[in-house]
Amino acid sequence: MAEETKRAQAENSPEQIQAPVYVRPNKIKVFGLLLIFVALVVAGFSLVQHIEDNRPLGEPLVLTVDDLVIAMDNAPKTAAKTYTDQYVVLTGKFSRLDSQGDYVQLKPLNEMTIKTKVAGRINDEQFDYLKTLEIGDTVTLTGKITNVGTILGIFLTVDEIEK
Repeated sequence: MAEETKRAQAENSPEQIQAPVYVRPNKIKVFGLLLIFVALVVAGFSLVQHIEDNRPLGEPLVLTVDDLVIAMDNAPKTAAKTYTDQYVVLTGKFSRLDSQGDYVQLKPLNEMTIKTKVAGRINDEQFDYLKTLEIGDTVTLTGKITNVGTILGIFLTVDEIEK
């Protein structure tokens, strides 16, 4: 019995207790975590690029010029919050094309009088296509609304045009 007590005391003595040893992380685990981090960073940059390119993340809003004009007449601030930076499919009547070929202007499908100008920024290829249309033709613009205001009107960056 005395021998067991001495053995128990020896096992619990300060000389027998060892400090924890630092274990170096496994290189494969570190590499795996680094790889996951890099993948997340790349995915984040892809998402930002996706948004900056005006490409929709989900389904675009389908609207008419009439919808936007009525929204602006009823509640301009609400319309600005609702539609700014939205990707839309917008249908209206071809109203005019500026002489430099930078913008197309649309008017409502019905013959309502409007205070708000609705225009889309276009590229050279789109300008050439629009020159073949007649004033009053129904067109559909797909793009991102960049400005909604009572003074400057509603502007979008046009990605596609359909008749």
